[in-house]
Amino acid sequence: MDEVYEFFKNFFPAGFLLTFPIVFLIVPIQYSSASNEFSAYRMQQFNFYGVSHGCRSSSFSLEAKSLKTWKTPRHCVITRLKDLTNYKFLDIAQQAGALLVMLPKEMTSLSADEKASVVDLEKAMLSRDVNIPVYFLLWEKELQNIISNVDILTANDDMKSDKKETAVDALFNSVFAMGYQIVVNAPKPSPLPHSHIPVLQGKLSAYGSQSAMSPTIVIVAHYDSQNVVPELSFGADSNGSGVIMLLELARMFSKLYSKTETQPRYNLVFLLPGGGKLSYLGSKKWIEDQSESADQSDESSVLLQNVAFVVCLDSLAASKGIYAHVSKPPKNGTVISKVLQELENVASEESTDFQIVHKKINLGEQMLAWEHERYSMKRIPAFTLSSLTSHKDSRRNTIFDTKDTVNLNNLHHNTKLVAETLARLIYEFSDSNVLPAHKVELDSLKYGLEFISSHPRSMQIIAERDNSLVISLHNIMKRYLRCNVTMMQADKNDPEFVFYDVTKSTVHIYSVKPAIFDLVLTFIIAVYLTLVYYTIQQFPLLYSTISATVAAKKKVY
Repeated sequence: MDEVYEFFKNFFPAGFLLTFPIVFLIVPIQYSSASNEFSAYRMQQFNFYGVSHGCRSSSFSLEAKSLKTWKTPRHCVITRLKDLTNYKFLDIAQQAGALLVMLPKEMTSLSADEKASVVDLEKAMLSRDVNIPVYFLLWEKELQNIISNVDILTANDDMKSDKKETAVDALFNSVFAMGYQIVVNAPKPSPLPHSHIPVLQGKLSAYGSQSAMSPTIVIVAHYDSQNVVPELSFGADSNGSGVIMLLELARMFSKLYSKTETQPRYNLVFLLPGGGKLSYLGSKKWIEDQSESADQSDESSVLLQNVAFVVCLDSLAASKGIYAHVSKPPKNGTVISKVLQELENVASEESTDFQIVHKKINLGEQMLAWEHERYSMKRIPAFTLSSLTSHKDSRRNTIFDTKDTVNLNNLHHNTKLVAETLARLIYEFSDSNVLPAHKVELDSLKYGLEFISSHPRSMQIIAERDNSLVISLHNIMKRYLRCNVTMMQADKNDPEFVFYDVTKSTVHIYSVKPAIFDLVLTFIIAVYLTLVYYTIQQFPLLYSTISATVAAKKKVY
């Protein structure tokens, strides 16, 4: 025993190394539950004609709080999408430090009122410049548990505030309270240096050697989509349905144009421009290129003076019915009047709703309402076909626009209406079923929907020159058409658009105690080690005292 005493007395580090690990052995820490990682998607950010839209920040390290308990810029608000309203967001954007929003497990599970509230929220987010980091996270069980725990802590705080709390209770709660620290280490968002808006054009040439001088029908569908989260902008209906319909029309008519006996005297041009959600900049670029083109012998060139009409396809799966949007009521005898009359006849034969919607072009608005307005401003006959009655319909720019919300039967029905109408105009027939041997294939539409809705199509994601989606669309069009791709690049001195990177990152959520807990724990460890040390130092006295006590008891017996 004396040797043991001398060892600890003369070699304090040895005693320290022996006793200090005991502290860790007696503390049951579960490291797996103390830290979690989640993939997060940053809120939309872009500039359009010098006006900033969306989120400006990306990184933070803040304490997690619920919608009810956050108070200062040192707090990160974490909540469910359905619980966040327009007014709450505006308050958070002005005074909180960051915002994390968990999306529902099933988007279709929200009620109509909840969806309407989310749509209003999306509009508010996209219409303003937000300085705090805002991230969206997909539903996960661990994340759901964390949000529930934060809510429970909020409820406990409310209960404590309702009853009187002693000083001891307040001190105990301040030391042993539970919390979460949320950390996102993302680079500062910076403008994408080489942003482009790709424009894809395919053409079916008319019969004869002078096809360049033949009348031309232009079919247009912008392929980009937009909502508050770039990485989740799938736009299955707006405007995935328009792209799917255009590709199906290209497939069908390419068979007719491939044979001399069925090759009509109309050129068909199929146009997939980008920038549709940015006031249709892709169509603007295409019009300017065709107007300035000097090489009119090029197979891909289009003489604008020979354009019979332009039909724009936008959001065509919402219902079995079509609305023709025009900038001014068509006059009798004009080409637009003839086209719309034929479409009305086909819709009547199929017992389908059809209506012409007139809306004047508002040049004072930054965003044009419909794509045909780009062509109408250049005095090119144009109109837009859609299943939506208004350009303000919330379904055109929402996170709910996914593959699960698209009714393929509606899209199939409306595609047949458009195809039949075009066939009657091209071949100048008035009989029904001009295309009996070239039916619209439901499986083709289904595969198109799977393809187009599996790619996020926000412009900052597809703005690269070698984007995989653009390459895939180009390859599909090349099966049926002579196709080429042009690029629109923003003006260097006064750019029309600026896109930013950092569309996604990783969120780290740590289970933590308050800072005072570390101070108290340090004090307890220091006291413990001091007691152990002095117990070892005074071990002979303790040993002799215990020995004397034991000897005295033996004498008594």
